[in-house]
Amino acid sequence: IRRSGYRKAHDGAFQVNPRYWGRVPKDAKGQAKQADKILADLLAAENTLVPALNFYGGESDKKEGKYAFNILNELQRVP
Repeated sequence: IRRSGYRKAHDGAFQVNPRYWGRVPKDAKGQAKQADKILADLLAAENTLVPALNFYGGESDKKEGKYAFNILNELQRVP
């Protein structure tokens, strides 16, 4: 999956930018592992989930961005 516009440089199901995180695997399992590693690294650096998710989502204000809250709200909908 390759998107156009704002995220045109982001690839895969987890919309990873290879410029910053390296080559995006072609298979879904590899993409999930890459996204897991990225989030683990961000969590280690940020120490809390909301800023880490916002940084992953490209929010400029890591503490007040909407990306993390959108993700966390979606997770509540998953059975």
